[in-house]
Amino acid sequence: MSTITEKNKLFSGFPKYLMWWLVFAFVGGALQPVTQQLDRFWTVKLYQSLSGLPVGLIAVVMLRSLRTFSMRVESEATHGRLPSSFGSCRSSLCLE
Repeated sequence: MSTITEKNKLFSGFPKYLMWWLVFAFVGGALQPVTQQLDRFWTVKLYQSLSGLPVGLIAVVMLRSLRTFSMRVESEATHGRLPSSFGSCRSSLCLE
């Protein structure tokens, strides 16, 4: 039963983040300048926009897996399954 809830936590916000990152990557691709083939401007713009979509997909998968890993480490540190020095720093500015 615990593995089902862990999978639900992994994909809890995945569709929302996927949509936002794909839109962000599409717009980022569309903002690239067209320097060649000016007679086919809109075709080149479409290709540039579509070329940003894999970047958005990779970004959302990496960020969600990083978030899931950090939640798992936090959970195990809270339950005392890790050494006390491993999860003791709660701040992102901790450099110890």
